[in-house]
Amino acid sequence: MSAERVGEDDVAGLPRMMSTYDLTLDDFQHAFDPKIFIRKLTSPIFGFDEEVKKIADSNGNFHPKPYGVLFQSAIEQLYSLRRKVDEDIRVLISDTKMAEAEHKAQLKELNNKFHWIRTEFQHLEQRISKVSHTAVRTGQQLEAKDLIRRKTDDSKILIRQFLEFNTGNPKKLDSVFTDDKRLQEAALQIQKLQKISRELQGAKTETAHSLIQSTGDLIERKLLDRFSDQSAATNLDKMKELARTLCKFESQKLIDQYVERVMEKMPDPEKELKGLAGIPPSVFSDKCKQFYDAMLRECRQSFTVIGKVFPNPYVVALRILKNLFGDRIKTFINLSVGQSQSTGDYLVVLEDAHYQTEKAAGHLASLKSDLLDASLNHQMHTTALGRLRASLSPSSRDSNPNPALDSVNTRLTGIGAEVSVGGVGVGVAGIGGVGAGVGVGGSVRGEEFKFKENVEALFNPFRADYLEKEVAHLRQHCQTIIAQATNLDEKQREDLDDKSLFGRRKKGAKGSRALKRWVLECLDAPAVAGSPPSPIHSAHGSGSPKNNSAFQKRRAILGGGGESSVVSRVLNHLSAGLERSDRLAEDVPLCCNRLASEAWAFLIESYIKVALQLADQVLPDDDSRDEPDTRFFFRATGAVNRIIRKMSRHYRIKILPRLESDPNMKSRALVANKEALASLEKRLLGGIRLCLNAVVKYAERLLTKQQRPADFKPKDEMVCFECTDACHMVSGFIAVQAEAAVESLEGRNLDAYLAELGRQFHALVLSHLRKFSVSPLGAMVVAQDVKRFQDVVSAFHIEEVSRLFSVLRDMSTLLLLPVEQLGMVVQQRLSSVPKDELHDFLRSRADYAKQRIQILSLLNI
Repeated sequence: MSAERVGEDDVAGLPRMMSTYDLTLDDFQHAFDPKIFIRKLTSPIFGFDEEVKKIADSNGNFHPKPYGVLFQSAIEQLYSLRRKVDEDIRVLISDTKMAEAEHKAQLKELNNKFHWIRTEFQHLEQRISKVSHTAVRTGQQLEAKDLIRRKTDDSKILIRQFLEFNTGNPKKLDSVFTDDKRLQEAALQIQKLQKISRELQGAKTETAHSLIQSTGDLIERKLLDRFSDQSAATNLDKMKELARTLCKFESQKLIDQYVERVMEKMPDPEKELKGLAGIPPSVFSDKCKQFYDAMLRECRQSFTVIGKVFPNPYVVALRILKNLFGDRIKTFINLSVGQSQSTGDYLVVLEDAHYQTEKAAGHLASLKSDLLDASLNHQMHTTALGRLRASLSPSSRDSNPNPALDSVNTRLTGIGAEVSVGGVGVGVAGIGGVGAGVGVGGSVRGEEFKFKENVEALFNPFRADYLEKEVAHLRQHCQTIIAQATNLDEKQREDLDDKSLFGRRKKGAKGSRALKRWVLECLDAPAVAGSPPSPIHSAHGSGSPKNNSAFQKRRAILGGGGESSVVSRVLNHLSAGLERSDRLAEDVPLCCNRLASEAWAFLIESYIKVALQLADQVLPDDDSRDEPDTRFFFRATGAVNRIIRKMSRHYRIKILPRLESDPNMKSRALVANKEALASLEKRLLGGIRLCLNAVVKYAERLLTKQQRPADFKPKDEMVCFECTDACHMVSGFIAVQAEAAVESLEGRNLDAYLAELGRQFHALVLSHLRKFSVSPLGAMVVAQDVKRFQDVVSAFHIEEVSRLFSVLRDMSTLLLLPVEQLGMVVQQRLSSVPKDELHDFLRSRADYAKQRIQILSLLNI
């Protein structure tokens, strides 16, 4: 609502204070709430309630005019505030632009000033650097001049002392060489003079050379005596000071003396093994451990002292290690192995010695490494100081301000550089550098001590005949183990009527049973089956093989369980030999292959084949009148299979990985093993084939003997629903024979045997049925017999055999059906059977003679 729309009459009756409300920008500083704003806006009206009531109409209705006036005033104030805010914004924008322009101008001016200051500082820094380099070069030149001066003075002193020695009169020598309080100073001087005398060899200097050498030896002996005294007192600081001087003598008597004293503290092999002729392996193991523990304990103490005393401790440690491996350890091993009484003790002691020596070498290597680390740290510290000095010397720069300084360490030039001795001009060379490089070795490491090579060198003399000794030891154990398994006791000899090692079996059942029991015991196969006997086997009764768990599980039942103790013992000895060969053999693949070949030859030729040779004596005959005992040979075969499986697994795990480094030998070994196993398998298959033939022949004999012609021409219909006696006996016999195979055979061998047994049994039944004339009621008996046979072979779980007997059962229905239905049955269910075979089978029908033409026409023959 605008102000022009409200007249004066509308507000005439309202108080002045009530008609206005001042709005400011402060009312809009916070979050805007319309309710609060209206409440503040209308607060003047509520402050004058009485006046408002006076202008209300007579009915007391609400009068809107006060609110209209109030809202009109508020709207005018809001427009005014808006115009004011817009004006303030325009002013602020203008001021901001001006301030921004001024700020950019100031920043540009500051950047220019900073750039000028940085340039000035760079120039100042370059000038300071130039001045400092000039000061450093000046200091280096002064130091070089001072070095030349000092070396020149030292050269003069050495020349004077050399001339004094050349007189040959000890009394004319410098007092430094006769004063025991100045021994170390004298040692340094005499070392320099010794170097000079070696370079000035000649007739004119022989006197000086001799006197210098004797004086040097005397000084060195005195210092060695002092070192010994300080060593006894364990004064490491004094020892280190003396060692620094003594190690500069070329004779190195300090190291010789210290190493000799250390070796005196080491254990003596002859004393350790005294009175132990023919030392057993168990005693040697303890003695060897004691010997190496004492040696390591002394080395640990000595290396600690060496690291703290000697300037180059690695060389001293190297001398000690060479003495240990070249004398003490070598003597200990030779004495220990040489005192072994048997080949077995020899090999065990040799292996234990190698293991203990290798272990001790590892500890010594750790001690040497710690010593070397400490020495390297000291050398790095020394080298850092040397490099710092070198960086300050002129020789480290391309431009040498004093070229004469380069020749200071090789030959002095100038005053006193050349003197006359007895009228002969002598050039003194290298005086300034005398003793600078004198010491033991040019570096901390020096010669490297290879522990593995030194350990192997100790045992190389024993490797020449190691293989033959290992083979002889294995052969001896194999012979003993197999002899224990195959030798007969008195009871066995009596049962077998045998006076030789094996001999022939006694005639009759008793001798056969004794030999079978002996063979199974030899092969570690139980003589009694682990599963209970089948009810069929008891009397060839009416039990059904369907409930036999052996057939259902299709697995070998191990009667006594367990692996051959003979094989385990032989393979354990072979494994021990293989582990020794890893340590001691020159050619590990050759040694491992030779040992494996020996063990396999003994197990196969002297153990398995001997047992099988005896088993052959009690194999069932092809046409025996007695029931064949195939269970025995199957158990023997199962035992042999377990033995071969264990041998093959051991060969795969233990032997083949050791032959990987020689592929040719590995391939030859695999071929040889394959041939050995093939010959053994051939022998087993021959025995299994004899058992199979005996089973089939005996089943045929049972059918021929027990089957009566009247069985298939019954006169009583009730008989048609029962199997014949011959069927009961034969089915029970076949079930027992199959069970015997399942107990011992496994895998493809079992499947092949059951398949062949099923095929031959099918052919036997089919041939047997063709021999009889079958009446319609007899056809029902035939069907019962065939069903019983089918139930027996179904437990074989051989698809081919099951299919053959299923077809045979369908064929048996041809004997029962009328002739008119034969064609339909043949077409629907027997189309795969040759018609000639069907025709031969149909000849068994009692009505074949009358129906022959019709049968032939139905078969299209």
